[in-house]
Amino acid sequence: MVIKTTTILVLLLFTVPLCAEDTDARTFIDTWFRTNPRSAPYSLIRDELVKVSAGALAAGIPSALLLEILAEGAVKNVSAEALLAAYKARVREFQVAREALETLYRCGLQKRPFEEFATPQLLKTYSLFLRQGIPAPVMNAVHADTCRLGKDPENALQTLRTLAGIPDRRELSEEELTDLGRAILESILSPSSYTALNSFYVKAKLYNIDAHETTRLLITVLGEGKGLVRIEQELNRRGGQ
Repeated sequence: MVIKTTTILVLLLFTVPLCAEDTDARTFIDTWFRTNPRSAPYSLIRDELVKVSAGALAAGIPSALLLEILAEGAVKNVSAEALLAAYKARVREFQVAREALETLYRCGLQKRPFEEFATPQLLKTYSLFLRQGIPAPVMNAVHADTCRLGKDPENALQTLRTLAGIPDRRELSEEELTDLGRAILESILSPSSYTALNSFYVKAKLYNIDAHETTRLLITVLGEGKGLVRIEQELNRRGGQ
């Protein structure tokens, strides 16, 4: 009798925290099913949605972002399987984005609480960078350089926005993107002019200069302490050869 009682107590000890941990996620999903008129077709994946949501909420992903994913899938009337797959993928993107922002926050350039720094909109922006072909290692490298140089986080954001806007960015390696990001941060350019660099890739293509050579050109000129005018001149010179 003592053994049986002890066994039950042990099971309860390990079971109760798990149930408590899932409470918020289950309430969150139950609320979505109750309030969204398009949610009924997804009742078969209810438990899976709770599980994914529990991980997301535990990782600090704002519930508002999770609701956007679910609402978007429901509005598009996607299948239950498609909604679950998209939910998992987007949640993972937000988790990676949040982890990347944590590396920038930890260098101490921000005095406000992390949750105020990593706003839902900023998380969405970073998740978009991932989908645009900027991998987490490149983000982390840009953040490390931003911290090393003592630059404002806005510099990191504009640098990543510039890298994500390169027309043929998927042709470039992580090393090329990282080196270009470093060159941008160390350059004389102001953050507001970073994205102007993308126009040189378009012009270079007219001269049959590929993305790799254009990237090397930008890194070289920026490394010499020069700016947009010098890049334009050098590109015209190479294009006229």
